[in-house]
Amino acid sequence: MRQPFTLQQGGLNYQFFFAQPAFGMFSDLPALLAELFSSLGQHGFKPATVQFRKASTLGETNLQCDLPTATIKVFVDRVDLLTTSGNYRKGLATMTIEAVSRHVKKLDFSTFAATCHAHGTLSNMLSSAFLGRFVREAPKGQSLIGSAAVFYYGAQGPSLASSLTLDLSAQVEGGIFVQTHVVYDATKIAVTELEDTFTSHVDEVLADLDLEVTP
Repeated sequence: MRQPFTLQQGGLNYQFFFAQPAFGMFSDLPALLAELFSSLGQHGFKPATVQFRKASTLGETNLQCDLPTATIKVFVDRVDLLTTSGNYRKGLATMTIEAVSRHVKKLDFSTFAATCHAHGTLSNMLSSAFLGRFVREAPKGQSLIGSAAVFYYGAQGPSLASSLTLDLSAQVEGGIFVQTHVVYDATKIAVTELEDTFTSHVDEVLADLDLEVTP
């Protein structure tokens, strides 16, 4: 039987890395904004919540769009999407990339990265006891109050590499922190498949940990 895991805080991030920098990304800013508005207007895209953030380097200069449920950042070499787990609207990442791809013709990608993290509490087990299952022996020293573990995995299917982090939560008292991160080969998975593929991965991770997310 799975251990009930009450989610208190969570985040979901997607990154789409271009095969080569799109140096002309911001050469026609009104055209880029028009494409984004066409795709994301239904999700709350408004001029009042868009900022062109010119940084000290071209690599960090970006167009930031703050939607009610997510923040999107367009760079010359990638697109980032950040949101909280409970607020994400399926299809948002795909619509964003489709809009950018209409603006920059023949836009190719090298990798996609996806990260999901969660802070929550366990109903029937102490956090230290849960984490202790993954650490066989701790080094001797001062009084031990907990443990943590990080696991790294190699290539499998469209995934080039992935990791899983388990720790005590720094945000939720008495809680645990769980994070999974995957880097995908963009030649082996389509943008339209990414969300479902990563969602399935998160479900598999929770099942392997014997955790069941509860409201």
